[in-house]
Amino acid sequence: MKTTISRRQLQQLTLGFVFVLTLMAAIVGVAIFGLDLLSQDLKKIVVGHSVHNKLASEMRQLSRERATLLGRIVLENDPFARDDLTQQFTNLGRRFGTARTQLRASNEVLVKAEQDLLKKQQLLVVQLLPMQMRVLDLMVEERSDEAANLLLREVIPLQEQVIETLRQFVEFQEGQTVATAQHAQQTKARVNLLLLLSGALALLVGGGIAVVVSQRIRLLIGSIGQREHESRTLLENIPALVWFKDRQENFIWANPTFLQAADIEPDKITALQDAAVWLASEVAQLKSDDQAAIQSGKTVRLEKTLTLRGQAGRYETSHTPVYDQTGQCVGVLCVAHDVSEQRRIELESRAMLRELEFQKFAMDQHAIVSIADALGRITYANEKFCEVSGYSRETLIHENHSLLKSGKHTDAFYADMWLTLTSGKVWKGEVCNRNKHGDLFWVGTTIVPFLDDNGLPYQYISIRTDITQLKNAEAALQHGKEELERLVAVRTSELNEQLHFTTELMEVLPTPLFFKDIAGNYLGVNKAWEDYFGIPREAIIGKSLEVLYPHAQAVSAVHRAKDQELWHRLGAQSYEISIPIAGGEVRDALYYKATFTKADGSVAGLVGSIVDFTERKQAEVELKQRYEEVRMLNDQLNEAQNQLMQSEKMASVGQLAAGVAHEINNPVGYVYSNLGTLEKYVQDLFGLIATYEKIEPAIADETLLAQVRAAKESVELNFLRDDVHALMGETREGIIRVKKIVQDLKDFSRIDATDEWHWADLQKGIDSTLNIVWNELKYKAEVKKEYADIPEVECRVSQLNQVFMNLLVNAGHAIEDKGVITVRTGLEGDQVWVEIMDSGKGISPENLTRIFDPFFTTKPIGQGTGLGLSLSYGIVQKHGGRIEVQSKLGKGTAFKVWLPISQRDLADVETAHG
Repeated sequence: MKTTISRRQLQQLTLGFVFVLTLMAAIVGVAIFGLDLLSQDLKKIVVGHSVHNKLASEMRQLSRERATLLGRIVLENDPFARDDLTQQFTNLGRRFGTARTQLRASNEVLVKAEQDLLKKQQLLVVQLLPMQMRVLDLMVEERSDEAANLLLREVIPLQEQVIETLRQFVEFQEGQTVATAQHAQQTKARVNLLLLLSGALALLVGGGIAVVVSQRIRLLIGSIGQREHESRTLLENIPALVWFKDRQENFIWANPTFLQAADIEPDKITALQDAAVWLASEVAQLKSDDQAAIQSGKTVRLEKTLTLRGQAGRYETSHTPVYDQTGQCVGVLCVAHDVSEQRRIELESRAMLRELEFQKFAMDQHAIVSIADALGRITYANEKFCEVSGYSRETLIHENHSLLKSGKHTDAFYADMWLTLTSGKVWKGEVCNRNKHGDLFWVGTTIVPFLDDNGLPYQYISIRTDITQLKNAEAALQHGKEELERLVAVRTSELNEQLHFTTELMEVLPTPLFFKDIAGNYLGVNKAWEDYFGIPREAIIGKSLEVLYPHAQAVSAVHRAKDQELWHRLGAQSYEISIPIAGGEVRDALYYKATFTKADGSVAGLVGSIVDFTERKQAEVELKQRYEEVRMLNDQLNEAQNQLMQSEKMASVGQLAAGVAHEINNPVGYVYSNLGTLEKYVQDLFGLIATYEKIEPAIADETLLAQVRAAKESVELNFLRDDVHALMGETREGIIRVKKIVQDLKDFSRIDATDEWHWADLQKGIDSTLNIVWNELKYKAEVKKEYADIPEVECRVSQLNQVFMNLLVNAGHAIEDKGVITVRTGLEGDQVWVEIMDSGKGISPENLTRIFDPFFTTKPIGQGTGLGLSLSYGIVQKHGGRIEVQSKLGKGTAFKVWLPISQRDLADVETAHG
């Protein structure tokens, strides 16, 4: 029987073959689709996550650097260095903006969580940038305290939020990378399974289909290898440390960053374990983290210290378990990011915060500080405010400053204050307040408004200084002024009485008196004049000399010539003349004439008196002598009063200088003492370290010995040992210089000295005075000292220091640009001399004879009293000395002070001539 295949069977075979081919094609299609998904995932890792991770990491690092630079700008006192830091700050901002723009340009490939983090970071930056610019503006205005407060209160918290947001973004990217890699591994496993099924079916269908499918598989496997190569390229180029270990803790692979940091060749990493790479103290922690990741099946993230090639650093590490196609854990993928710089920045930020706290403490010790909201309610009050007001902080908070109103100011005063503040301007003034106990106190007040984005104040900071004592002194001065005005009024009344008395006295005086106008006509005479000439006053008033001397024209001519001479030079005159009187008698008389003026200062006429030459000549001589004595006494009294005022002023300056010196001397004393103790402690510590170094070779444990040597290298012990001694020496030198300045202040002020005579070293006094006035001289003159070997001088040293200060300051003022001041000393016989010479503009010859006159000065109005040289001249005269001066215009001036060595010799000389 012949075997045949029916049509139905053929159809069934055909349908079965088509079904098998369709099934195989479906399986292959699913495998291809899976491979395509795997390719997309790997592409996402290479193209997306690596770019985003790099940009976010760069933005994070730039934010840290900008935060550090802003803190350094606030603490920098040098304006030029601050400008350089500000330029660096601006350049970092441009780089940050470029990175952020690039990251936002890829917004369409970011997942929602990444977009939310990026949007949050952008909002924080929008808030942060105006505050940072405000800090820079405050520093430009030299308002460092306000800048520091703004940095501490608002800028630093926002900076930390920005950095934290970027850190979350980077961690999210790393998580996405690891998750994508795991998903790719799972997809690869499923694809491999589908490929095996399609291969089995291809064997059943036929060799031809198997060849086609096998070729497709090879292409797909090549694509997978390419994707794996791209993934490895990504891991090898990540800036973090990346390594992979199997479950037996053996290193399988590490990226170039890790190999370079650990100084391990690529072909020698395989089969190494943690003990060969890390310190013994770090191995246990790393193994514990690996086991925790394997047991939990999740990524373990921690921050720890890792040491590579002896260099320790802080790292954020992540340990992620990796699984094969069967779901078995095959090892741990580890990633470590170096956060040492971030921790350093955090430490610097804390240091800056402490510095700001110290500055705030210093301000609180001196000033009364409070903060109020837009409605004027107090939100902050320092201890000084509570102390002065008598209220507790709890009572003051949320209260208005009107709680302290004293009733001394009008409503218009407060309205003007609020008008100034609400317009965004700073208000300054003096305010009288009343404390809790009802006592009044005055404060010098500065109120600064802080404006929001709309230019409206949202809070006010008030800084006050207690000026109650100053106001009390002003009140006492006002009372003294009123008392003086009362005394002037009393004196005026007394003068009016004296004027009436003088008029009456003129009539009863036996001396003939007369008044004439500028035309030579008589305005009035007294009774003695009438009796002297035998002419009634009605006959002479309004008449000229011709009526008085009708037959003595020569006498009239002399009188008229003398009158004309007096009109030309004004003032007063006296002359002797022989005149005829009643009865034809000729008398020798002494005429005394003087001009007098009107209220507007113009000359009104002259007044004259006649003293009979024969009978009263001696009385006239005595009167003239007494007049000269009174005039000289009055001049001496005025000069003594001016000297007393200047001496009181210098005494006040001396008291202030001595007070400052005393206050500085106390802390300098214990700093100097503590410095000596600290230096001994440092020597003891280095001695102990030297002892440890001697026993270092005896350490048998190589690991422990390596740790000890690494610790020494990390702290640079040898450099530290040398530098500490240098620093201690420089510090001791600085403290000694401060003590020298304080001692010079005390020597110059001599507040503890009496007014007695003492033996003193003049050269030491000159040096102290130079230190006091050095700040005024150092920019204009070079001071040269040419001291001789001179003995001590019996003197009042504080007064002579005042003389030296006046001469040195005048020398500095005489130098317009840059010059030289030379100070010389010498000895001649029983006198010493001090010469102060400058290379200034010199003194003109016409002024050289007047420089010692009281109130004479060549300086502009408001820049000199004209008392310095006059007082110096008086002081030197009281010491029995003299001042010589030589000057040449355009060349300079030299003042030479001569002083006797002993005042006893001077007293003997005065006694011998007395």
